[in-house]
Amino acid sequence: MEDCWYLSFAVPQGLVVMDGRQAVYPLQVLQRLSVALVKPVELFALLDAKHADAVVLRHTRPEHAASIAALSQRSDYGVATIGDRHVLFVRGLQGDAAISVLQPNLGLRSFGPAQRTRAWLELARIGAQPGVAEYVGFQRALLRVSPELRAGGYDGLQPLASAAQRARYEHALDDLGPALVPNENLPTAQLLATMLDLALCRLDRAAQALALAAAAGENRQTLALRIELSIRRGRAQQARDMIDALAGASTDNWLGALDQLRSAAVRSPLCAGATAGAAWF
Repeated sequence: MEDCWYLSFAVPQGLVVMDGRQAVYPLQVLQRLSVALVKPVELFALLDAKHADAVVLRHTRPEHAASIAALSQRSDYGVATIGDRHVLFVRGLQGDAAISVLQPNLGLRSFGPAQRTRAWLELARIGAQPGVAEYVGFQRALLRVSPELRAGGYDGLQPLASAAQRARYEHALDDLGPALVPNENLPTAQLLATMLDLALCRLDRAAQALALAAAAGENRQTLALRIELSIRRGRAQQARDMIDALAGASTDNWLGALDQLRSAAVRSPLCAGATAGAAWF
C-alpha cells in the first residue's frame, strides 16, 4: 500500500478501493479498477457494488483528477487525510472530521483569512501522518505567502516591500524544503521556490529551481520567471526583448508587473551583490 499503510490504523474496519497494482489481483480486477480510477461514473458503480467505505487516489496523477473532483463533490464521502501523493476519502465523514479547506493537489492558490485559520488546523491534524512532509510543507509555504500571491499565484509573487514580508518568504522557503528533492521533482513546488528565491535575490538557487520546474517543458510561468531572473541579473534589455516576443504581453498582468520591475531595475539595480545563498534587502 506504499505510504498508505496507515489506513490499517486510521479506518481499521473500512473496506478500501485503492490504486493497488499488485500481482495478487486477477487481471480483470485490475482492468476494472484502472477504468474506475479515471471515470467517476465507473468508480461510483464499483464503490456501490463492493460496499466500499474508503477510497485512495493519487492526486499527483492527472488521470485521477476527474475522480478526485467528483468524489470531493459527494456529500456521502469526505476527505480524511491528504499525503504527498495520495488522498483518502471515507464514506460518512462529515463536519470537523473532514478536511475541507486543503485541497488534494499541489497547485498554487490563495487563502482567505478564515480559510487560513481552518487550513492551519487541518495541517496540524495531518502533519503527524507518515508520507505527508512534502505536501504539508508546500501548503505551509502557500499559507505564509498567500497575501502576496497575485491572482492566487497565476500572476506571480509580489516583490519585497518590508522586513516582515522578507521573513515570511524565508520561512516559506524553509517550509518548502522537503518538496524540493530533485529526484522526486514537483514542478509547482519548484516554481514557488523560484518566485521566493528571486524575490530574495538568491539568483543561483532560483536558476536551479527554475531548471527543475521547466524540466518537463516551458510554460507561461517558467517563461515569466525566466524574464524576472534576467531583470534581477541586470539584463534589462534582454528582459525587454523577451517580453516583446511574447504574444499578448500587453494584456498579461504578470508580464505588465515584470515590465514595471524592469523599469525600476534600470533606475537602480535590484540585486546588487547578490550571491547564491544570501538575500539582499
